[in-house]
Amino acid sequence: MARAVLSINRKRLRLECSVTDRVKATRGMGASPVKGGAYTYPLDEVVVLVLKHHFGDDLVMTPDCELWFNETQATAKAMFELAQLEDSKVPLKYADVMKPYQRVGVNFAYQAERCIIADDRGLGKTFEALATVDLAQCNKVLVVAPGYLKYGWEREVKKWTEFRAMVADGERNKRTAAIRRRDIEILIVNYEMLRQKEASGGYPELSKTKWDAIIYDEAHRLKGRDSQWVEGAKRADSRYALLLTGNPIANRPDEIWQLLNILYPRKFTSYWAFVEYYCNVVDTFFGKEIQGVNRAHLAQLQFSLQPIMIRRLKADVAPWLPQKISKVIEVELEGKQKSFYKRAEKEMVLELKDGGLEVIDTIVALNIRLQQALANPCIIGGPDESIIEKTALELIQDLFSSGEKKIIVGMWFTQAVKHFSDILTKHKIKHWSVTGEVAGHKRDAIVEEFKTCEQPCILLGGIKAMSEGINADECDHIIYMDKSWVPLDNEQLEDRIHRMTSTRIKNYYHIVVRGTISADREEVLAEKTEMIDEVLSMKAVTLKMMQRYQS
Repeated sequence: MARAVLSINRKRLRLECSVTDRVKATRGMGASPVKGGAYTYPLDEVVVLVLKHHFGDDLVMTPDCELWFNETQATAKAMFELAQLEDSKVPLKYADVMKPYQRVGVNFAYQAERCIIADDRGLGKTFEALATVDLAQCNKVLVVAPGYLKYGWEREVKKWTEFRAMVADGERNKRTAAIRRRDIEILIVNYEMLRQKEASGGYPELSKTKWDAIIYDEAHRLKGRDSQWVEGAKRADSRYALLLTGNPIANRPDEIWQLLNILYPRKFTSYWAFVEYYCNVVDTFFGKEIQGVNRAHLAQLQFSLQPIMIRRLKADVAPWLPQKISKVIEVELEGKQKSFYKRAEKEMVLELKDGGLEVIDTIVALNIRLQQALANPCIIGGPDESIIEKTALELIQDLFSSGEKKIIVGMWFTQAVKHFSDILTKHKIKHWSVTGEVAGHKRDAIVEEFKTCEQPCILLGGIKAMSEGINADECDHIIYMDKSWVPLDNEQLEDRIHRMTSTRIKNYYHIVVRGTISADREEVLAEKTEMIDEVLSMKAVTLKMMQRYQS
């Protein structure tokens, strides 16, 4: 007679075993003792693998349990084979503009319904997610993204699909109105809005709404098991759930548990059961410490992820990608900074109309004043508030949480560099500052410390001060919080990390404030790439600003 019998009862696995084998039974992931000396577990094929590992030939499955287990293995195998295809057919009118690996990703996500799209940075996860919900004919979609990426999502929706999209932004009543609009097919919100407490800036009605699909961008933000927005994500109801992240497991396998729990809460129920099986857990003076993956169970972890996660690397599927990838991050002014900037811009327009367009010194002075008002109005006596600083800090924290270690941040004003340095210090982010005030020998020492530092760190400085004499190929990310008026200055900063010896993709993030001189300058820099004169660039931006203001 078998010493352990595994069956299915009320959507749970049930194990009946002898008294002497109960220790083995408790080693199954998510084990719960019930009456009669039996144990139940989540309906998870990995539980079966764990019990087989402990019981060996003494474990017997009932026919219904064995049928279920064989079907889950067949599904996992089919999804794995789907993810390995070189191309796939997608019945969408814009499918032809998609890369072959993107069509494969769309079909994988469409069939999985709830999954992690973990493609490498720059491979187009946004496009894949939008195509998936389009293919599934979803009519009510929630996109949750970092605040600095919301308008980028709106732009991508309009570019590729016919969905009616709207960003929930602004004051609370404006955001609430956006949430309640019934004519919007894709609602775009930031993570903070998932909080369940209105006093904390949350909108609990988001998790009370029945969605066709929810897309979580930069989903590694959900790894914090106790954060309020994780609770909101757990409560949110949808058939499709797509978690987008370029690095689902940055350091240890336990980091992915929260994502799996959000997708399948009845299957991945116990964090510590997951950790104790898949990780090396060591007892220390301070308690249990997780030290990497348990190699003996790595194959089982990979098996359990096959039907849930698809991941492709640039080197494998997109060798044609350029070494430089630029990403424009559009944001909007808010609060006191918005009032201050708009007032300053209006005063500038009035002064220019009164003959200032003919005076070069006036144009230069007014442009610089607006540029300072965007960097942070406190530089020129205004309120201490900056959407650019807020966005850059969010982006830095996201890059660090996804496993990146080194970031260069370029700005224009020395005062702005010092102010942002204080913010980084407040958030305990290791960094160094390079401005024109830093002597050459000291700058070399700073750059060397940055290059050899093994913990997450920032090299912050003026664009001109950092545009020459720095070789930082160890860094793959540059954030432009501001820009030079001359394209060549910006290009020289880019080349600090894009060297002849570079073998990795280099990423450039351009923070642009919509409806301001920042957006005007971005257009001019794109149109006048041969422009080498700062004053000519300022004049061109001024004319564009005047046209925008009048319209």
